[in-house]
Amino acid sequence: MNYTATNLSNGAGGPSYSRYIDALPNETYVLYVDNYSQNGLSFDLIWDNQPSDLIACITTSVVEDELPQLDLRPNPASDRLMITSPFSEGNVQVEVMDASGRLVVRHSAASVGPITLNIDRLSPGLHLVRMMDRRGRVATARFMKE
Repeated sequence: MNYTATNLSNGAGGPSYSRYIDALPNETYVLYVDNYSQNGLSFDLIWDNQPSDLIACITTSVVEDELPQLDLRPNPASDRLMITSPFSEGNVQVEVMDASGRLVVRHSAASVGPITLNIDRLSPGLHLVRMMDRRGRVATARFMKE
C-alpha cells in the first residue's frame, strides 16, 4: 500500500501497490492474502512502519489440508453442479470464479442438503468454488466445466 496508488485491490499480475487505508486510531483491520491459484509462487509483505509502534501486526497462515473440502458432482460438469456442504447449520455464500479469478456466480443458500447450481452459461475450463458460512469458515474445491 502507498499514498499514490488509487486501486483498491490487485490481482496476481497487477501493480505492486494498492491504495492506503484511511484508518483511525484504535481501529482494527484484517488483511487476508490468498494464493487461491496455488501456483507455488511466494511473495513478501514488507511494512515500512514509521514510527515502529504505529502498526501492531499479527500474522498467521492457513494450511490447505486444514480447510474443509467441498464435494462437487459431477466433475467434470456441463450444465448443473451439485455441491455438498461441509457446514451443518445456517446459510452459506457460494462463489464460483473462473481460471482468471473473475467472479462468475454468486449464490446464497441454506447449508443443509446439497446445493444445485446451474452452470450452463459458464465458459468451459477450470473453475473454483468457494463456500463461506456465517462464521467465516471457508471451504473450496475445483471443477472442470465441459
